[in-house]
Amino acid sequence: MKQDNLILLNSRPLAKGAGAKNHIPSKDDPLFFLHIPKTAGTSLRKLVDHYYPYPQGVHLYERINDADPAFYEELKKARSFYGHFAYGLHNRISIKGSYITFLREPSERVISYYNHQARIPGTAHHAKITDGLSLVELLNNYQEPQMSNHMVRLISGMGVEKLKDEDYFEPLNRAIKNIEKDFLFVGLIEELSDSMKVLSEFLGWSKRHHNLPITNVNPSPKSRLVDDETLKLIRSYNRLDYLLYEYVRWQLKALINPDVPSLRLHIINPKHHPKKAKDTFRLRGWLLADQAIQAIKLKDGTELPPMKNDASRKAVANYPFVKSFSTLLAADSIQDNQLSLELHFENFQGDYHYYL
Repeated sequence: MKQDNLILLNSRPLAKGAGAKNHIPSKDDPLFFLHIPKTAGTSLRKLVDHYYPYPQGVHLYERINDADPAFYEELKKARSFYGHFAYGLHNRISIKGSYITFLREPSERVISYYNHQARIPGTAHHAKITDGLSLVELLNNYQEPQMSNHMVRLISGMGVEKLKDEDYFEPLNRAIKNIEKDFLFVGLIEELSDSMKVLSEFLGWSKRHHNLPITNVNPSPKSRLVDDETLKLIRSYNRLDYLLYEYVRWQLKALINPDVPSLRLHIINPKHHPKKAKDTFRLRGWLLADQAIQAIKLKDGTELPPMKNDASRKAVANYPFVKSFSTLLAADSIQDNQLSLELHFENFQGDYHYYL
C-alpha cells in the first residue's frame, strides 16, 4: 500500500462546504438527505416531511431506479430528496444540490442491521437468519456491503464495489473530500441533540426540533449483547467507517465548541508497512493554524511530545504535523485492538480513538 493512500487531509469545518472550489453548499440548494440504513433516518424523515411536504419533498426508496420521464419531471420541482442512495445522485438526475446525512457508531449500526434482518420477514437475509445464519457467518461468508464500511461506501459513492488492498484507504479519502465539497452537514446519532441543534440553525428550523424523537432505533447499545470476539471482527470489517466516524466526531465538536480545533488524525500501523521500522507508529494529521496540541497522553499515562504547527508554512490555512513514537507501549494503552490518545489543547481536552 502506498503511503500516499494513507489519509492526510485538511480538516475544514464540517459544514457549509468550507474549501469547496466550485460549489458552496447552502440551505437554499435542493437538499439530498442521504439516509444510511439504521441511523435513525425514519425519525429525521418525518421532520423533513414537515418542512418539505410533497411535492416539495420526494422520497427515493423504491423509486430510486424509476426511469419514468414523468418521475424526472416531478424531481425537477422538488426541493428535497430523501432515501437510501449514494453520493452522486445529483449527477444521475442532473440536479445540483447539497447533501445531509447522519452517521452511527459502526458496530452499533452493523448489529442493528443484523437484528433488523432477523426481525423483519422479507428482508434480504431474514430466511437465512431464521435458519440459523449467525452474525459472524454473515460477516465472513457473505459479501454484504451493509456489513463492511457501508457508511464510507455510500458517502464516497463507490456502492457495493469490493475494496482493493492496494487502494484500501481511497474510498475514505473520497468520502471526506465529498463531505468537504458537497455536504451541508454530517451529524452523529450518538450526539443527536447537538447535531440537530446545528442542523436546525443551518436550515432555519424551529428550536423545538433540537430534540428529535427516535422512532426506529433502540437507544441501548447493542454491542453489549455481542461477545468480544464478534465485536473485534465487526471492527476489522469496518475500519474505514470508524475512521470516518472519528473524523466527523471531531468536526462536530469544533462546530459546537470554539475551543475545539478542527482536527484530522491518522495512525499508521507499522505492521501494514513492512519497509518501515517495525517498532514505530506514525501519527499524522492536520489542525487549524492557530491551534497546537499541548500534550498527547496514552492510556497508561505515557506522554508524547507536543505537536505544534509548522510556522514555515504560513501561506496555507492548515498546517501538517508529523511525529513518531515507539510501539513499546504498556499493554493497557491498547485494549481490544484500539489505541486511544488523550489530546490536550490550550482550552480543551479530548480523546481520539483508532482501531489497529
